Amino acid sequence: MQTNWKQAAFLLIGFVVLTAAAQAQTDISASAFGTFNNSTSGNGTDQSAANSGGGMVGVRHIFNPLLGVEFNFAVNGAAQSLSTDPNSCALRCNNQPLHVSATGLEFTANYVVSKKIGNLTPFAEAGLGFVFTNTTGPTIGLNSLSRPVWVGGGGTDWNFAPRLGLRLQYRVNTYKAPDVYRGYSPTGGYVFSQEPMVGAFFRF
Repeated sequence: MQTNWKQAAFLLIGFVVLTAAAQAQTDISASAFGTFNNSTSGNGTDQSAANSGGGMVGVRHIFNPLLGVEFNFAVNGAAQSLSTDPNSCALRCNNQPLHVSATGLEFTANYVVSKKIGNLTPFAEAGLGFVFTNTTGPTIGLNSLSRPVWVGGGGTDWNFAPRLGLRLQYRVNTYKAPDVYRGYSPTGGYVFSQEPMVGAFFRF
């Protein structure tokens, strides 16, 4: 009886391993997206990040429908507009409105859940990383800095060929508004970036 239980256990483990191996897949992707940001206000400062376009490349590995990981690198325009809040700016009311040119560089690692349904594979993801705001221009007092970022979203893959497909997704990034210029107090608010995107992937 003990031998039969051992054989059954080995068969079950083998089945699970083979099933997981059959479902495992790896792909690389490239996407284009638009970024739509909210404004923040606090400490006498009004700040807004310009809406812009960007691009993202990523690597995703799916172990099974409930376990997948993804690593992404994204670049987008991140220009900031600063002005004083006349109701609460205190000694900084004389600051002139300022436009700061900047580029956003984002690195994230995400947990992915997915389910293949015919040629479609809907997925949801959430993860953490950091966004680096790289300011440029002749203005004295500009800051380039990184902030932790939380990422969440979802979408679907459409496999139009055995190894090629189209990826449609929507992401939301949440991070603290960057302190890009020393002449203005940081707002202390959080930016919510909405990113609809479309791209293609190659599956190994």
